[in-house]
Amino acid sequence: MALTPRENAELVIHGEIPEYYGDLMPVMAMVLDPIIKCEMIPHDGQLHQDGWGVTKKWPLSDAGMCPIITDENKVIKDICDWEDYVKFPQVHGLDWTNTIDMYKKVNTKEQYVGTIMSTGLFERSHYMMGFEDALCNYLEEPEAMHDFLRAVCDWKLECIDEWHEHVPLEMVMYHDDWANKKAMFLAPEIWREFIKPLQQEISDRFHDYGIYYMHHSDCKCDAVAQDMVDIGVDMWQGALPQNDLVKVQKETHPQLCMIGGLDGAKIDVAGITEEEIRAEVRRSFDDYCKNGYFFPSNPFGLVFEHQNVFDIAMDEHIKYGRILAERHRAGDFD
Repeated sequence: MALTPRENAELVIHGEIPEYYGDLMPVMAMVLDPIIKCEMIPHDGQLHQDGWGVTKKWPLSDAGMCPIITDENKVIKDICDWEDYVKFPQVHGLDWTNTIDMYKKVNTKEQYVGTIMSTGLFERSHYMMGFEDALCNYLEEPEAMHDFLRAVCDWKLECIDEWHEHVPLEMVMYHDDWANKKAMFLAPEIWREFIKPLQQEISDRFHDYGIYYMHHSDCKCDAVAQDMVDIGVDMWQGALPQNDLVKVQKETHPQLCMIGGLDGAKIDVAGITEEEIRAEVRRSFDDYCKNGYFFPSNPFGLVFEHQNVFDIAMDEHIKYGRILAERHRAGDFD
């Protein structure tokens, strides 16, 4: 009897050979809360302020929105007076009717009840004051930055509590990009001082409610992979191949599942051949699945500029995921 997608995913999460290898993201039924509206702006390519007062743009051709921070529009003008500038969005007393309706439609035998918690602690810091001010303030005004991040963490803990009051979440995809494709934005020791202790509290709150903590950071974060284990991250979504993922697997198994491995940017280009696309998909399976606790996928999610590349990559993903699992069950791990 064929496994449900959820049953198949559980095998990978627990280090067993699944019926097929594949992405975990389709196994999450995304149920959005009313709190996330404070992050949203219209998808019209124009500048808008969100519920935090952050100026953003969502270009028509882009899959997501981005902050557009200048000296004139940044929310926090002086980190030492951050309380004068920051107004935290409402958490309590919101209408959860639509969220509850979405939850009731989820087949929990097939999928996990999941949601997105966007703009983590580091991202929130540079959204509110821009990258330059944020990076300088971590070094020059540490006390004020600690106080500000403490308040943001407390707000997020309230959000998690509010979720628990309304919907029994099983998995959260928590967004906080800590790096680019080459290195972390904060030196690891600075990250450990400011972000790690508060992230531990957020992780603990998820686990208090029996929620899987999936951390999205589609960048080079292998320098803090063991820290993710320390914090209690269950899954790292966005594991780029620019990381030494095999080394991370050896050092963190069986405590950290990873989701990613495909070099989407490498294949999402004009003129690439079908065999080159399929070869990259197979490489990402071959390199990492044999070590277990791995969900092969495009770390950026389903974001491809070229539709033909996406179609070919997904076709190979589905086909090869079953072939490789069959080989592994037969004892062929080479």
